[in-house]
Amino acid sequence: LEADLAALDFQWLRKMSAKCGCEGLYEVNLWAGASGGYTPIHYDTTQNFLCQISGRKRLLLFPPNQTHLLYPFPAWHPQWDFAMVDAEVPDTERFPACNRLSGLEADLEPGDTLFLPTHYWHYVKQCEGDETISLNFWLGSKKCE
Repeated sequence: LEADLAALDFQWLRKMSAKCGCEGLYEVNLWAGASGGYTPIHYDTTQNFLCQISGRKRLLLFPPNQTHLLYPFPAWHPQWDFAMVDAEVPDTERFPACNRLSGLEADLEPGDTLFLPTHYWHYVKQCEGDETISLNFWLGSKKCE
């Protein structure tokens, strides 16, 4: 892990942050996951890069213009930035519009980096048989759009 982290190109991250119109890196998060683990559909309020260090992940991505098809929790709810639709087993009786979702899939392997724009919905799943480590590099400030 130490060698993987030492190999990160922070100059590249700074350069890409500037190209996105943000003022440097805001925060870095380390994510560790077990085989088959997942994070439900949600969005981030800041642009970020998801860098895969070890293991593999699959992401489902949905643009902000499909928010209404994901049935987000209400603004006052503790999970206000999460969708009520379950990516694994969508309840089409309860959430019929989710049948019209059209997203993208992204498979991340060690060394891959994915840019996640602000408010882009995503579901993240650790691949079976893999323990994963990822880093999120949040760009600019919380107000950076």
